[in-house]
Amino acid sequence: MKLENQLKKEVQKVSNRVVEWRRDFHRHPELAFQEERTSRKVRELLTSWGIKTETVAQTGIIGLLEGSNRGKTVAIRADIDALPITEETNLPYRSQEEGKMHACGHDAHTAIALGVAKVLTKFKDSLDGNIKFIFQPAEEGAGGAKPMIEAGALDKPPVEAIFGFHVWPDLPSGKIGLKKGPIMASADDLKLTIKGQGAHGARPHQGRDPITIGADTIVALQQLVSREVEARQPTVLSIGSFQAGSTYNVIPDKAVIKGTLRTLNPEVRSYIKERMTEVIDSLTQALQADYELEYNCQLPPTVNTPGYIEVLKEVAEEVSPGSSIVLNEASMGSEDFGYFLQEVPGAYFMLGTRNPDQGVVHPIHSSKFDLDEAVLPLGVEILCHSVLKSLIN
Repeated sequence: MKLENQLKKEVQKVSNRVVEWRRDFHRHPELAFQEERTSRKVRELLTSWGIKTETVAQTGIIGLLEGSNRGKTVAIRADIDALPITEETNLPYRSQEEGKMHACGHDAHTAIALGVAKVLTKFKDSLDGNIKFIFQPAEEGAGGAKPMIEAGALDKPPVEAIFGFHVWPDLPSGKIGLKKGPIMASADDLKLTIKGQGAHGARPHQGRDPITIGADTIVALQQLVSREVEARQPTVLSIGSFQAGSTYNVIPDKAVIKGTLRTLNPEVRSYIKERMTEVIDSLTQALQADYELEYNCQLPPTVNTPGYIEVLKEVAEEVSPGSSIVLNEASMGSEDFGYFLQEVPGAYFMLGTRNPDQGVVHPIHSSKFDLDEAVLPLGVEILCHSVLKSLIN
């Protein structure tokens, strides 16, 4: 029997279990670095299949499936954490944890990766190399990728290629979104405190109004993107919070502005950061105020290796002809998988889950998010084939 047929047969065998795992994780969501139950279940399943496991970065799990023959080590990464969102669905498997929800599909990522592990254990004796399964905590905000890398997730044995993925409601169910180069943006956070001088609202000349200074600053910062960045370089600078004062007739002594910068180009990222400081410094000096800027480079862009995108495209067309879609634009959302791709080559793809006939239309991070579970076996099959191809290429 051909390998393709054998794989398909094994994927079919595990399909129902993948759905069951996904629903179980969905019922019991856990937040960043609190994924105790999830981590325990992942470890128990991997161990029961003869896969060596290690716990790192608090709740992260590394599983190593060692082939019978020497060769490369290829990794699959799945994130396991949920979001602090109250679920608003009537699903039979809806969250049982108040204020917590798998609204980003990490329950599906975990279940798919487990499905891959279960299937590929059947081929252990013929594997030329090793497959590492990285179940990462804290993708949402806290950033679990970096601690896992620092704990040796890509070492012992060294990983030579890595695959990541995301269920994606922007794409029709069963479609595979692929893009060479940047597929998701970097993410930086800023907190700017404008320090003025308080005064009565009727006598503004006696103070230094941080609200008007802050407003001028926001406008000037927006012009960095609209007038200093080349129009074909996707860049977003958004101010999400502007807080100052507490009443109608008192000018406060400070204003606090918070925002985020997203870009696909590291040079643009560095340029905006540098110019931001220059603009703020000049404006506050001219308007006789002081300031404090906290700027945090949170996540790098997620940049795919072209060769591994070709592997995914070839596999997708073999497994499900017509399923691959070349994405023309990257997402300006961010993903800490970019840290892994800074260390080793690999690819990150989107697994379409949108199905209007099932009412599956809500975006990620929505309290009504769900996905078409029919795509879960497809994700398993594509990853199985991609990993095996990468071991021998």
